[in-house]
Amino acid sequence: MKVLCALFLNSPDKEKIQALAESCFRLSTQVALSYEAVFIEIGNSWRLYNERGIKLRVLALSQRLSLFPQVGIGTNIPTALAIARFKNSSDLPTRALHDFATPILKDLEVSKKVENLIKTLENLGIHKLEDFIRLPRKAILTRFGKIGLKLHEQVAQAEQLPWPEFRPKEIILEKTILEADAEIKGLEPLLFVLRGLIDRSLVRLLGQGKRALKVCVRLKLEPYSLVKEPERLWYFEFSAPQGHVLGLLSILRERLERELQAKPLESPVTQITFEILESSPSTSAQRDFFNKKEEEQESWNSLISRLAEKLGPSRVFFAVPVEKYIPEKGWIMKNDRPLSSLASYLAFPERPLRLLREPETLYKSGENLFNKDKMWRIRSWEGPEILKTEWWVEKMERHYFKVDTHSGEDLWIFTIPGSTKVFLHGYFD
Repeated sequence: MKVLCALFLNSPDKEKIQALAESCFRLSTQVALSYEAVFIEIGNSWRLYNERGIKLRVLALSQRLSLFPQVGIGTNIPTALAIARFKNSSDLPTRALHDFATPILKDLEVSKKVENLIKTLENLGIHKLEDFIRLPRKAILTRFGKIGLKLHEQVAQAEQLPWPEFRPKEIILEKTILEADAEIKGLEPLLFVLRGLIDRSLVRLLGQGKRALKVCVRLKLEPYSLVKEPERLWYFEFSAPQGHVLGLLSILRERLERELQAKPLESPVTQITFEILESSPSTSAQRDFFNKKEEEQESWNSLISRLAEKLGPSRVFFAVPVEKYIPEKGWIMKNDRPLSSLASYLAFPERPLRLLREPETLYKSGENLFNKDKMWRIRSWEGPEILKTEWWVEKMERHYFKVDTHSGEDLWIFTIPGSTKVFLHGYFD
């Protein structure tokens, strides 16, 4: 086992430490939390991260939450905690016995007994943890009693300690209390502060492999005597799950800009709260650097939710093609599942962005396509996609293909059954 410890001294903020622990699920499936530290089991993640890389990631996550830990790596929880505290991995002092006695929960009574034991050891000239471990078991029991023997066993058998259970919070809440001279009354300063709250919230949610479905923004205003509403509240329910700060912020901007124009804030904001009320599982907590599909999905989800916010949820939906003779009735509204899941459920055929006014005749010779102006060398074909007209109109059938060429252009071409001709109908960008 290999454990990374992020230690926070000087009365750490418990809420922020909880937030960091939730965020670290991105790095490992085993995370533990104590009253002053976050522990991450990194032994199973060595194929993804080296020690330096995972340290930098934990420090980056901590800075996003305005935390500045001391980091140490050891073979178990108490050792990692001691290394982080004393910044020394090879020569730990006997004062590290506190970390082996109470690594997770703080116990003042146990701490007093351990402190008395440490003072006794120091008076005997034993200042290193390594020297304490080498003492014979009988000598420890006669000189230091049961507490000394128990500590000796805990240090020697620290590898066998069970991993503590940690459960992330169901509702994620981030808030900030503004100083009196902040004077936030406009939209842009408000969004600036909100961006930080959203970023921290989504980092925590992403660590659990989830995306936001419903959020709440709460503003507390300076309670002057003329202020009718000292608290303003907005709920946002997204048509597609959100996991990106800019996408979610743009949705919030749409409504806040509209409503604050109609009803401005009556006094400066004193507190801003961002809360994620509902979420949905995501495909992965890790970003795929070799595939843009995840980023495209995020952009698509943001677009759908922005349209739903602007036009109304009932006016944004997926139309599922069905077999009907009348074209205008050849679809139905699909409302029995989230729009995000429909995006992958519906396999709509890809269409080119540039279409020709009239299909243009091409000539095929071996692996080449050409017309009077240009020639393309074929790399691959995808298809066919068969398009037909209805029975009551003039019969037409085309077999469409997407052709990847060595020049980098993707062509949309079709053939007609019974004919050797090839026609160019468009270009994919």
